[in-house]
Amino acid sequence: MRKTVFLLSCVLLLLSCSEQYNIAGNSTIGNFDGQTVYLKVNCDGTELACLDSCQMVHGRFNFMGDVDTVMVAMMYMGNERLIPVVLETGDLTVEMDHCGPKVGGTPYNDKLNTFFRKRDRIENEQWELDRECLRMMREGKSREDINSYYQPRAERLIRKMEKLETDFIRDNYDNALGPGCFLWLFGSYPIPIMTDQIRNIIAGAPPCFLNNPYVNNYVRRARRREHDGPPRR
Repeated sequence: MRKTVFLLSCVLLLLSCSEQYNIAGNSTIGNFDGQTVYLKVNCDGTELACLDSCQMVHGRFNFMGDVDTVMVAMMYMGNERLIPVVLETGDLTVEMDHCGPKVGGTPYNDKLNTFFRKRDRIENEQWELDRECLRMMREGKSREDINSYYQPRAERLIRKMEKLETDFIRDNYDNALGPGCFLWLFGSYPIPIMTDQIRNIIAGAPPCFLNNPYVNNYVRRARRREHDGPPRR
């Protein structure tokens, strides 16, 4: 009988431990050391609330908590956004260096990291394009020549980036990554605005996505602002 009770206690302990996330982070960026890292979530659709915070010591930091529902949280240092992470059961890893932050260790976070690496490649193409235009300017090329070279390539990269972002959200309408990526991409706008990209994202989106508190609040405010027009002076 005592053995049975002991085994049952062990099972209950394992079950309780299995519904937790553990974020192990490290950074090789020197001026991050000693800074406070914040883990913030958006639950009511209006503003971010601080879920936890910790100090980075010798390039390492850690977060741990219970998982009631899978959601995307934002990591901040002061007012600077670092990277989104998916709070799901398991051991998450976050790495920050001068090449950009990386997250992984669990299924959704691995998927999110793959998406960000694709974005990084497009941003690198944009950076190379800007660098090539600077080289053309130093060589004395005319503005017309530079524009004819730059404009079509820049527009192609913008379309490529928007397609990547839109497709990723559409592919994840029914899980935390869809609304979380929407928050990450458009939450930095000073005020909600309705862009062509956002129209494409919400067109045909299922209720599970449109009823997300943040997505619902953003779209409602953006449409109201679009309908009312700019504020009168």
